[in-house]
Amino acid sequence: MDYSLCSSGKVAYNSTYEVEEALIYSQINFDSGATNYYKCNSCGCYHLTSCLEVHPLLDDADVKLRIDKERRSNNWI
Repeated sequence: MDYSLCSSGKVAYNSTYEVEEALIYSQINFDSGATNYYKCNSCGCYHLTSCLEVHPLLDDADVKLRIDKERRSNNWI
């Protein structure tokens, strides 16, 4: 995926699908990764954040399983 940057310097995701995938990726790869996202008033795109409540997507059983599997897979590398 090709991402642009907002004038704030943050990565700008064009759709909820893109930002939700980035949110999951963040949880897989970073100990203190983003926990939610928001729509930016400046650029109209979505940005990741760790300042809001945990997004319900991250509480979904299938998503939790995916995150766990990906983390374990990363440990094999």
